[in-house]
This record gives sequence, structure tokens and C-alpha cells, in this order.
Amino acid sequence: MAERVSRLSTEMAAVIFTTSQCPMCHTVTSLFSELGVCAAVHELDKDPRGREMEREARPRPRPRAAHPRLLHRR
Repeated sequence: MAERVSRLSTEMAAVIFTTSQCPMCHTVTSLFSELGVCAAVHELDKDPRGREMEREARPRPRPRAAHPRLLHRR
């Protein structure tokens, strides 16, 4: 699963991991869109393997909230 998260983050300049019911996720996604950032948005609760991806996308040590989580290329 770590490979899938890494691949997603290298394919696009920005990847946002969200859940469909999270207000902050919606805000971040809207902000990026308004700024003209072409980010891949991946809704974890709509993916059958979303829980695994959420664990892999979390920084270490684990924060309380795992989303919205933004990965970007440097």
C-alpha cells in the first residue's frame, strides 16, 4: 500500500487525501481549486482500500486527524 501512496504523490504535483463528509477537506479542496492548483483528490471513504491508504498517508508520529492530508512534490 505504501507504494500506491508514493505513486500517487509522484504522478501529480499535489495529492489531497480526503473523506467526503469532512468540512475541512472540502475547504482545502475548494481553496486549491480557486488558486488554480491542479491537485488529485482521493476520497478515502469511497475507496475499498481507503483505510490502508489513510494509515500510509499519515505522518509519523501520528496526528489526531489524518485528513485532509496533502502530499506534494518538492
